[in-house]
Amino acid sequence: MARRACSYEVSKFTIVSLMICRHLLKPPDNPAIAPLHSDEHPMSKTPGTAVLTTRLVIDRTLGEVIERERYTRVRYPHNPTFYAGNYLLYHHAPTAADAPLWLDDHAREFGDHPEVQHVTLEWDEPSGELGECGVFVRQGFELECCFGMTTREAPPALAPPEGVTLRHLDPDAQADWDALEAMLRGMFQDDAKRTGPFLHHRVADFRALTRLLHATWWGAFTDDGLLIGSLGVVPAARYGRYQEVIVDPAHRKRGVASALLHTSAREALERDDVDALVLEVATDNHDALPVYRRAGFKVVEYTAAVVRCAT
Repeated sequence: MARRACSYEVSKFTIVSLMICRHLLKPPDNPAIAPLHSDEHPMSKTPGTAVLTTRLVIDRTLGEVIERERYTRVRYPHNPTFYAGNYLLYHHAPTAADAPLWLDDHAREFGDHPEVQHVTLEWDEPSGELGECGVFVRQGFELECCFGMTTREAPPALAPPEGVTLRHLDPDAQADWDALEAMLRGMFQDDAKRTGPFLHHRVADFRALTRLLHATWWGAFTDDGLLIGSLGVVPAARYGRYQEVIVDPAHRKRGVASALLHTSAREALERDDVDALVLEVATDNHDALPVYRRAGFKVVEYTAAVVRCAT
């Protein structure tokens, strides 16, 4: 749930603002932050970003990934309302001429699956190139922009706040995963994108990743056993990819997220299958960005997509 739709108006002000943001946070020309590619899942075109490289490892594990000549189709048959799990990924930012072509691609790929009522079209441009995305916005799409942040350095140890304990969620303990689903449902009860069976399937996927990819899911629990925060770290393509860093709003600003992040990062970087950490965060998530920076994460790349919500 790193992604969050931007409130986007097609205007010079918006484009200039985003360009300034990209310039100020432009990744250094440093080969050390290039994706750590893996032969585990050979692809016809390896994505240019660590975020997409690692996400596709997870998508291949939990869903269906099909490589086409111009794009990659990702589908989660068991969770059709998952916006970031049923999408097309293109190799370049859209041009004005791409809009009808990309919409035809989506209709062809998902037309036989009417349960997929949204449209998500993403492109692989590490520099944050937006292309002619306004063509889609004028047709009712929302632009979603994210930073890709990485680090290879373990942050300093950081204890959780008083009365909070951090521990792994037990893959074999149904109660742990029920607690995670209950926390998420409480937080997103008014979010139309996360209603119905969506969250149940996502939590089941998180649990499956602990078995299929040896992921680790962390929880922050109060003394009376209430789950108030969680995150996952999934080993993929030599990265530890962060998934769903989240804290109950009633317990924010107490250091819960920082404690989860620092503790999990220190453990993850001790793994033999992890050389660096990566996470994806919405560019307008101003609360999370300072937390990640204090843990040593730096912006090194960008992702962008246009999304039309289900009606």
